[in-house]
Amino acid sequence: MKIASVSAGKGVETDIVSIDRLKNPKTSYINSSELIGLCYPTHGFSLPWHMLRFILAMPTVKGKHVFLLNTRAGSMLFGLHLPGISGIAQWLPMLILWVKGYKIRGLLPLDMPSNWISIHPGFPTRVVNKITQRCMYLCERFTEKILSGKTFYRPMAFIFIPLDLFLIPVSLGYLLIGRFFMAKTFIADYKCTNCRICIQNCPVEAIKVKFGHPYWTIHCESCMRCINLCPERAVQTAHGYVALVVFGFMYIHFFNMFSTYFMQYIQTDLSIIDGLMEMTVFTVLAIPFMFISYYFVAWLQKFKFLSAVFRMTSFTFYWKHYMATGFKANDFIKSREKNQN
Repeated sequence: MKIASVSAGKGVETDIVSIDRLKNPKTSYINSSELIGLCYPTHGFSLPWHMLRFILAMPTVKGKHVFLLNTRAGSMLFGLHLPGISGIAQWLPMLILWVKGYKIRGLLPLDMPSNWISIHPGFPTRVVNKITQRCMYLCERFTEKILSGKTFYRPMAFIFIPLDLFLIPVSLGYLLIGRFFMAKTFIADYKCTNCRICIQNCPVEAIKVKFGHPYWTIHCESCMRCINLCPERAVQTAHGYVALVVFGFMYIHFFNMFSTYFMQYIQTDLSIIDGLMEMTVFTVLAIPFMFISYYFVAWLQKFKFLSAVFRMTSFTFYWKHYMATGFKANDFIKSREKNQN
């Protein structure tokens, strides 16, 4: 929004295209635009799978200019602005677009207030406002640079390259595995009124109705929109359930250790096979355990007492929620309808 307002102030026509529920990029926008901007959040030191799919589907257009803006988990400590970490959130799309023939006009890692309230409490309003004001200034400066025809890479994008490279295994692990586990941590407790606001506003249509209330599929990107939009604060990250899952994984791990020691006890010299067996057993047992246990937990939400237990053992029930200043649930729907018509 800030980029569009700065551009309008300079007489540059700008069109904001939401990719909510948009499976493929609109080629007409790409072919007609002189400059394309891709703005997206950083998830698990990577970019959301929905955004990665979108970029992979973009057509090959030689010489087309593009800039990348990724928001990441910014914070403050004693008045000092602390940056988030991009990981591969900028470098992977940058590589893909470069291969497709695009010219990267600008890079802007923007340290907006972290909203991953499954992991930490929401920040106080004054902290959110201070971080946001600083980001708006950086965004305005960035827009002025690229509109003047210059190439502008925020230095912060390069300072953290060693750390970004170090975190590649974590980034890929989240992209390929971790996000599926995170998707299975959300529940709608007994306070849910089935207003469907979370379902209507999910950017990737990951929320379905099962057992009479919202149910999160593996397509969830953990964007936190559903938690922050729920008028009843009925959407929770089931931390109590997560603790049980971790305990279950530990049990499986100990089972694998036992099998390894048993192989050694019978003096079978198959160390490599032992390792592969341990990984295979762990994967074969852990993945079904995760899905079956989540299905069971979702079913348990039918019982008010048990649902209340999950609600009271969830940190998100106690933590502050927030959205970007000035945004409401209907804004997401209106934006999506405008760009799909």
